[in-house]
Parts: sequence; C-alpha cells; structure tokens
Amino acid sequence: MGGWGKKALLIGAVAVVVAAGIGAYFLLFAGGGLPTIEIKSITHRWAFVNETVTAVESTVVVHNPTPISATLKRLEYTIRLNGLDFGTGFCSEPVEVPAQGDATIKLITYISNGKIPAWWVSHVKAGEKTEATVSGVATIEALGTTLDVPFQYSSEFETDIEGQADITEPFDVVLVSLPFVGEIKITVEKVDTSWGEVTDETTQLIHVAFVYNPNDFDIPATSMEYVIEANGIRLAEGEQPLNVLLKAKSTTPLVLSTYINNTLLDEWWVSHLQNNETTHLVILIYATMEFTVPGVGSFEVVKLIYKADMEVKTDILGALAYP
Repeated sequence: MGGWGKKALLIGAVAVVVAAGIGAYFLLFAGGGLPTIEIKSITHRWAFVNETVTAVESTVVVHNPTPISATLKRLEYTIRLNGLDFGTGFCSEPVEVPAQGDATIKLITYISNGKIPAWWVSHVKAGEKTEATVSGVATIEALGTTLDVPFQYSSEFETDIEGQADITEPFDVVLVSLPFVGEIKITVEKVDTSWGEVTDETTQLIHVAFVYNPNDFDIPATSMEYVIEANGIRLAEGEQPLNVLLKAKSTTPLVLSTYINNTLLDEWWVSHLQNNETTHLVILIYATMEFTVPGVGSFEVVKLIYKADMEVKTDILGALAYP
C-alpha cells in the first residue's frame, strides 16, 4: 500500500537468510586471516501466484575470494510476521562455492495465501506495523568440517492506510438545486479516519466527518451506505442507520463506520501481486438525508459525502535486491 515502502519484508527476506547463514560461518574462519565469503548480488522474482499459493524465487550469487572451496550442504528457514508462521522453505541440494570463484543459489519459498487475513489482523492491531523475522539453520562444510550455523534476521515495516484515508480539504455537497432558491448544500469540512475494532472476520474503519450546515433549517441524516474496493475487488459493503441531526448554521460530527471483510484479503493479495505490487483502493460512503425547505417542500436525497481514492504501492522484492 505506498506506505509499505522499502522496508517491506513479506517474502524476499529469504535472500537475506542466505547471506546471514553463509556469512556467519565464514566469519568463524576470518580469525585465521582469510578473506570472507561475500554476497555478490541478490535478485528476486515472483515465481507464480494463484488463488491459493504464492511462490518467490530468489537468486543469490556468492563470491568466494579465498583459496579454499566450501559447500553449502543445506539451508532451512522459517519466515514469521508478527510472530505468525508465514512461510517455510529449504535448499537441500549441495552447492559448491569454488575457491576464488562464484556460485549461484536459487531458493523457492511457498506461501499459503490463506495466511494473509491473519497477518492483516496482526498488522492493523500493531498500528499498521509488522515485525518480519527469518530464522533457521545453515549447514556448511569446509576443510573437512561440517557446522550447523543458526541465524536470525528481523526488520520492521509499516503502512499508513489510516492516514491516507483522511480528508483535510473541505468540499461542498449539493443536496438539491431549486428554481428561484438556488442550491441547497452542506460542507464537509474534514474527515478524520482511524482503525476501530479488529476481529478475525472484519476490520472496522471509523470516519468522523465534520459537516457544516449553512442553511436556516436542520437536516436529518438518517442512514448511510458504503463500499470499499481494492483493484476492483469488493472488500466491504453495507448500510447502517445514522439518525444524526445536522443543525442549522452549525458544524456536526458525523460518525461513519465501514467494515472490511478480512476473509476476502487473500483474493486481494493475488490482485496486488498480479498488478505489479500496486493496489488502487477506493472507499465510498453515501448518506441519506431527509429535510424540508420552508415554503418549498420536503426532500429525500442520497449523496456521496466521503471518497478516499488512493494508490498503494510496494516493492517487496526490490527492497532486498543487492547491490
């Protein structure tokens, strides 16, 4: 979502696992005066994504400047997001790292898309922050010695959907245009958005709209309807009673709640990756208002009073590319 940024570590972190495991072993031998193994480059690509599974392929080029060859016998690792197991993988094929040469290692991590909703809940509950942890064991052989080298790598990334959903610029909403009277309108001065209750099934967004009624008469807001779409996928829709009186010549806070259906987030995840890690997120709220214009008559109108239209981009794989 742009807030996801360069620190996002959902999948590509597995490449750092390789760096950590290999580097940790050879640092043990650095005391003898030998140069250490180094990572020459790391690139990633989405191998595939379908309705149930996401796969990431990481290609690591390892350079060995020493006169001694080594073998990466096995690599096992687990990726956790906010303490939740997110993906596991291993490389069991021995990889020779020639003396004063390069070796290329390809790794595949498989992720069940069904884990996306649980991660989302933890992400929102943590204030739109995620701690990504990769831990495992690398088995390396050199000079006739085999060692199991444990490793762990952690980093944090965050998003700001809550902030992007705020509206700071006032705008008018024309309720009706009348001959000889003109426009009957209200002004939405601003909208403050915050996360509400989060469960396994739903995520609540609370939008507090400050609405100014410039007219000489009160306007009852009786109900609301809302829709939330991400890349054209409908993540939320519903309606609720309001029963709020927008008093004449006054500003009234109008509390509007929307609820994301968390069970649909795995479908969103697929669209996000298929759209080059980009999500077009739209939140629409309509209010029904019933009012009487003195000397003219009564009206019932349904008007759009809130619209958040944002682009959320991530670069999960590029964030961990090296150099």
